[in-house]
Amino acid sequence: MQQLQQLEQDTTNEHESVESEDNEWSSSSGSKESGQFRFSEEVVLAFESSTDGQGLSRCFFLLSLFYMWPYQTMAQTQNFLLEEFPEKAKEAGFVMMICATWPMFLTHTFLSVTGISRRLSYATKMTVPCIIVVFLAIYLVVVLKCSGSPGLLLNSLYSVAFLGSVAESFVEPAVYDMAGLFPST
Repeated sequence: MQQLQQLEQDTTNEHESVESEDNEWSSSSGSKESGQFRFSEEVVLAFESSTDGQGLSRCFFLLSLFYMWPYQTMAQTQNFLLEEFPEKAKEAGFVMMICATWPMFLTHTFLSVTGISRRLSYATKMTVPCIIVVFLAIYLVVVLKCSGSPGLLLNSLYSVAFLGSVAESFVEPAVYDMAGLFPST
């Protein structure tokens, strides 16, 4: 941890010197050299090899599974719906796309306008929706295995797409907030 603090201090010193170079650069050349990043390569390597950095990388990997998998799966079920329900080919994919996109848009709008998203802790925004997604996935697997009713399957898919989109609307802003703070070159 002390090494990271020292590297952070070094980065701050480098940042101050880069700012003075930037002032010289902006008045002379007009384009920035490639290779100037927010963090130096040493800081990134130290972070990636630290226990905290490795833990965060693993957590982001798991988070991406909970964050990206459900939405992409629900948004791309048209082929499955066309094959399973040829008589509802025109409406099933359309309804699924509406169930997967509009709730996310409306929830994002609501969270942005009311500010609720900023009042929730990151732990809440990251864990509760992921737990909901796990339960939704288990529910879908059970319905796919045990039910022979096309109506139940279709309604289950629509409901899971709707609830998954709402749950992911809480995760998405937090993911982008954290990703912006993650050091990279």
